[in-house]
Amino acid sequence: MSNFDLIYQAAQDAVSLEDLKTKLAALSAANKELYLDEKQQDGNPYLTPAAQLAKEGYERQVEWLRQLGASVDAIALGFAMGGRHLKVEEYRSKYGASVHAIAQGYVLAEEGDRYHKQVDEYLTQHGASADLIAQAYAVVGNAVKVQFYWQTQNANIQAIFLGYALAKNQKKVRMHESAGIPDGIMMQGYIFAGDNETVTKCTKSGVGQQELHCMALAYAMVGNHEQVAECLRLDERCSDGSGKTNINDYIAYGYASVGNHSKVKEYRNKAPKPANLKHIIEAYAKSGYDQMVEQYCALPGISVSHLRKTYRDAGKTGEHFARVLLRGYGETYLTQRTAQRDAAGKTKEYLRHRLFPGQKSFAQKQHAEKLLMALVNGESCDITADDVATLRNGSHGKQLRKFVKAGYLNELAGKKVNTVRDFIQALQEKNKLRSRLSTYATASFS
Repeated sequence: MSNFDLIYQAAQDAVSLEDLKTKLAALSAANKELYLDEKQQDGNPYLTPAAQLAKEGYERQVEWLRQLGASVDAIALGFAMGGRHLKVEEYRSKYGASVHAIAQGYVLAEEGDRYHKQVDEYLTQHGASADLIAQAYAVVGNAVKVQFYWQTQNANIQAIFLGYALAKNQKKVRMHESAGIPDGIMMQGYIFAGDNETVTKCTKSGVGQQELHCMALAYAMVGNHEQVAECLRLDERCSDGSGKTNINDYIAYGYASVGNHSKVKEYRNKAPKPANLKHIIEAYAKSGYDQMVEQYCALPGISVSHLRKTYRDAGKTGEHFARVLLRGYGETYLTQRTAQRDAAGKTKEYLRHRLFPGQKSFAQKQHAEKLLMALVNGESCDITADDVATLRNGSHGKQLRKFVKAGYLNELAGKKVNTVRDFIQALQEKNKLRSRLSTYATASFS
């Protein structure tokens, strides 16, 4: 069985989340290269095990895989392929799934002709990318729709080319050789299309360092670790020493985009030039791996403004970005604060003498952060004035004020806010209103 099939079967057979964890742990022990979002080798290039299960309607198993870190974008794509519109909307609104991935899922459906309305809706009402819609039509071989999006929506010819490559349509790939597509993208296309003969021929005749880096990224995405290593070897030979680009950035980006976290970690620590974290987090953000973004976003060197733009470009809302940002910074703060210990090895309740004015205890910090996360996740709860004062206190409070000032939290609040207190109050009111409307809707249909 392929790695895809192993994970798919384990999830399908699982009777609980804990049972699935046990099954996956056993698989990982037998195969260290295994990862959760393995792709089909000879089938639909977008489908992961979770996406396939979503397409088929295994909602419980899909939820377990989501909790274990499966890409929400891939899952939403799978639900769209299966025509499961309510689940698609749930993943878009609750989990921040990419509208680009959803539109592609509707295109890729076996009865795709039925869902032109949904594709158009995501294009016109939700801002789905015409480039990626055209790419999906190229994957399914709908030349009429490809032509339509190219001519009327200015769909990018590179995206279309890569769609044909992902479908392993070597004839169409070769037809685009004179379309002015950059050499690096052409090489990626040959790799995705499985045209090893052309890749070998081009490599022997000589490729530039930029093209080589693009090849390494593509090989990482398709899981060809041997060719990734070969690209590294060739890079050492053709390096001009300028250091303008780092091949490890490209490799880590490729692995992150498909959720191969162990390989990302390997190249993040690869000497002598480790992959830059900003490229890794960008790939995770674009591919539906919010848990990984939350893990990394508060680390030094990460630009919050660039991350916000990345989420917007990936077809995700500002509201969802704010949730990811606050969860990431909150968890990182508590982890770092917990690590500050006294001589007895216990977490310090106060960082200075307890009588020092204006301090908040560790217990107060934990309690206030727990309430904030409940609000951020859409729950209806009350935060007291003392809780607000605790959230505004110290280094974490300083960071929250920066987010408010920059406008990062406005969409989550549902309006423009100027202070941390304003933000919390607005979010409380928003969540309570949603709760009342939900209760009314439930009562009306009961």
